[in-house]
Amino acid sequence: MEWLWQALLSNLTWELILVLGGAAGLGYLKRKVPDQAPTIAYGVFGATCIAILLFTITGHSLLSTQAPPVTAGNLEENIKKWTENSSLSIAKVPSSVIGQDADFGFVITLNSGNQITVFRGKEKPNFVQIQCPLVLSPEHLAMLNKLSREQADDAIEEVTLEMNRARIGFIMQTASARSVVGGRTATTRPPTFGQTILVTKPLAIAEANEVNFVGHLDGIDSDIGIVRGITDLTLKRYSRLQQQRMQ
Repeated sequence: MEWLWQALLSNLTWELILVLGGAAGLGYLKRKVPDQAPTIAYGVFGATCIAILLFTITGHSLLSTQAPPVTAGNLEENIKKWTENSSLSIAKVPSSVIGQDADFGFVITLNSGNQITVFRGKEKPNFVQIQCPLVLSPEHLAMLNKLSREQADDAIEEVTLEMNRARIGFIMQTASARSVVGGRTATTRPPTFGQTILVTKPLAIAEANEVNFVGHLDGIDSDIGIVRGITDLTLKRYSRLQQQRMQ
């Protein structure tokens, strides 16, 4: 929010300078050329009314410089600029890291330490994809591996339900653990084990601007914390239930 306060303070300072300077200028002219002062004041008043009318119609002042609209052509540079304005770390990554064909891709490190992937994929060219894959920690994976297939399914479904309730965008990616036995590959764990939750928060290019982009970064950072909390509480509860049944 520091950049926002700086912008507001800067605009307020310039407005005060213009108002005080204009008043001082009119006072000086009235003293130097008293006969022409009413005509000058009338002209300034007319120009002010026109400026107010134009601002009402267009939403922009006469002296303001309107930023060019965000398009697919300048989207990459805008994302870099918006990220740097927020004092966040950004690094460009190839499509191989993203996992799909993309026009460009970045990894942005938030103040929380979470690393977010931001890219424009060719499958959905009208959106900026903002994602973060969450892999189970060794502690959580150990808890999950001690559960039965049915308990693991129930735990994953409960995590999914809670994320839906929280209106978090996500994709559940399943990776079964495998081992090679006698020259052939065999699955050693049920498909629910080895889950990766891909938290997503896409932004339409038509709505892309600095405020919306930074808001999406903050939003996905909050979603990541919620998903981690839900997963931790759910697996700990199922682990306690499993221990109680074994006693």
